Amino acid sequence: MPVTNLLKRNLLLIAIMLVALFFYTFRIHQTFIMASDTARDLIRVMEIWQGKIITAIGPPVNTISNNPIQVYFGSMHYYFGLLGLLLSNFDPVGSVYINIALTFLSIPFFFLLSKEILKKRGVALLSTFVYALSPITIALARSYWNPNLIIPLSVFVWFLFLYKKSLVKYFLAGIVSGIIFNLHYMNIIPIALFIVFLFFKTDKRYLLSVAIGFILATSPLIAFELKNHFFLIKAFIGTFGGFSAFSGRTPNPFLSIDTFFHIFGLGPYQYFFPSQVNITFGYRIIMDTVIGIAFVYFLIKKQKIINFELVCVILTGLLVGWYFEEFHLVGLRYILSTYPLFIISFVAFVSSFGIYIILVPIIPMLILSVKIITHKLDPNSQEDYYPVQTVEEISKAIVADSPTGKYNVTENILGDARSLSFRYFLMRDAKVKPQSVEVYDRIDTLYVVTPSLDKTYKEDRWEFVASGPKKISWEKDFGDLKLYKFIK
Repeated sequence: MPVTNLLKRNLLLIAIMLVALFFYTFRIHQTFIMASDTARDLIRVMEIWQGKIITAIGPPVNTISNNPIQVYFGSMHYYFGLLGLLLSNFDPVGSVYINIALTFLSIPFFFLLSKEILKKRGVALLSTFVYALSPITIALARSYWNPNLIIPLSVFVWFLFLYKKSLVKYFLAGIVSGIIFNLHYMNIIPIALFIVFLFFKTDKRYLLSVAIGFILATSPLIAFELKNHFFLIKAFIGTFGGFSAFSGRTPNPFLSIDTFFHIFGLGPYQYFFPSQVNITFGYRIIMDTVIGIAFVYFLIKKQKIINFELVCVILTGLLVGWYFEEFHLVGLRYILSTYPLFIISFVAFVSSFGIYIILVPIIPMLILSVKIITHKLDPNSQEDYYPVQTVEEISKAIVADSPTGKYNVTENILGDARSLSFRYFLMRDAKVKPQSVEVYDRIDTLYVVTPSLDKTYKEDRWEFVASGPKKISWEKDFGDLKLYKFIK
């Protein structure tokens, strides 16, 4: 009976979760973009598995500094992906299984967090609806990229900090904070500010609990630094000028209000974040300023609802997003740790003008979310790639050729001459693995995937020109693409 009553009281929440699960999984094979950073990281995961490698460092940090020493994130991103790949028999789409599972599980925790902050069940449900079905949540749940997991993890960390606090919860919050730091360093900034406030609390046990949990979660990176004479810290310091020189930063920090446009499906395209309406920068900055002033006033005025500490965290998150602006695009990936607080505070802000007004921005939000799951990949677009099924089909043709000796694969579809997407399947299925991405000048066989051989010759890429094989052994037609085998 108690279970029945619990279900009845939460039918709307259950409905939101079921709809969200549909959005996280529907047509995922048809829309999964296996290119760019995703393909790069999948290759690395395959190397880790096949080489039985244990590594503490992960993907490279993207800076615009000319410092030759590269900074790296932690490696947990790889192992989360590996777990999903193991569950899916190394289907590349399996790399997002953990993303989807944790994002789905975070929904009820987001509801409890919202209700704890706002004290209003109706607004908490609206906030949860926005969180679960925002195009940002959906797009990142369905793609493999190291910041993506921060969305559900940020829900858990703020829930542990704010919902009926206890020493155990603060210890767990420290662990989750450490994982977030491992995935994407800059996302720790808003969380670190909240931890700083603990210094001023009378009971220092909570600070100690968080610190122990954080150190435990970051122990692999700490061990790496001790073993390698603080390589990452030195590299980070040497590269720091790149962060402070992000090109063309807008003097108006209210550009960060673009974050809310993204949440509701109206922000410009960037990286894995889709768009549907191209609002010019001039209009955006005017709208950002007007909404931003009203929003900040709301936060300051309503500190009985959203307390001073959370107001500082929210504003810090927005400032970080603005600081890492590039080409008039707010740095969304740098502020995902504040994402749940953004949604809760902004829904409360809009609802303060009338509970039904929030339905207005929800409409474009849902339209874009539907577009994400019904989208047909356009291989002619720099934002898309060929479907996984097509990549696998062509890769199987190479595997069926039973390549031996020293061979490699290249392409000139969207500029990835290393052909990382095809390389993944060859590493998975071929008995003899291809040469590495650095070795094209000492091979006997080269497989070329191209929409046009004339295009291949015209682009004159090093991976093709430097290879010894120049005689076509055979070719196969795959519709828009052709596969050529070149031999000496």
